[in-house]
Amino acid sequence: MNLKLLLYPLLVLLGGCCYGILATIVKLAYGNGYTFSEVVMSQYFSGWIFLGILCAVIAIVGRRRDAPRSSVKLSRRMPILLITGAVTCSVCLFYYLSLESMPASVAIVLLFQFTWIGVLLDCLVERKLPSKSSVVAVLILLAGTVLASGIIGNAISFTVVGVCAGLLSALCYAIFIFLSGRVEPQMHPVNRSFWIVTCALFVLLCVFSPEYFTSGVVVSDIWVYGATLGLFGACLPVLFYAIGAPKISTGTATILGSAELPVAIITAVVVLHEAVSWVQWVGVLCIFAGIAYPHLRSAKR
Repeated sequence: MNLKLLLYPLLVLLGGCCYGILATIVKLAYGNGYTFSEVVMSQYFSGWIFLGILCAVIAIVGRRRDAPRSSVKLSRRMPILLITGAVTCSVCLFYYLSLESMPASVAIVLLFQFTWIGVLLDCLVERKLPSKSSVVAVLILLAGTVLASGIIGNAISFTVVGVCAGLLSALCYAIFIFLSGRVEPQMHPVNRSFWIVTCALFVLLCVFSPEYFTSGVVVSDIWVYGATLGLFGACLPVLFYAIGAPKISTGTATILGSAELPVAIITAVVVLHEAVSWVQWVGVLCIFAGIAYPHLRSAKR
């Protein structure tokens, strides 16, 4: 078996797991009085610093062989990198907007519609029907999402704005995974990730204004949360997707990205000591089964 072929799906899976850690860190930051804009800005600013350091290290040790050429072509690459960066931060913006007007259980179900949206995008671009294993995997994932979210047995309240924001977060997440596999795959993954996060930070500055830097919050204790969010929310997942997504299909990448919800639940139990019902644990197992199903089918073949 070619271990290199296993590496790319594993990296995408790890990228999804990284996103699953964020919800718990965000809750801790909110509990200490920080606002949504401060948390999001800290996440992408810290991620930008981490990726900038990685770029500098790679340049110093001489591994980035295409540095002269990439600097010449950067002006032509910038528009698509800017779009990718805008989509990346839009996932967070729309998701948290939906959380402001709806319960988290409803918002997470809406976000996880990215699974079938990603498979649909893959079908439209490749002009072919999805495989049977992909369809079955998506159905298992959606069923597991409903169970794991805790929405069953609870009163459901929602708003039109919240539903639209939740669905837009799902669309942006699917597009982000799609672009991760197709935007400038010839660039060094670290270099590409750095510019994507740079563009995302620029978009956030346009949305929230530079007040994050002028108010002094950037040098407050928020760096404890910002560093963690930056590492697991803007550095590692963007880098992992940049490496792994170009080597697998968009449909497969979205299925692997579903690892976010089980990791979010497990992290909340371990760190926040939140109670989780047996129905939610069944949902977690269903999501793991949905992720594994296509790969087990291909292994049998």
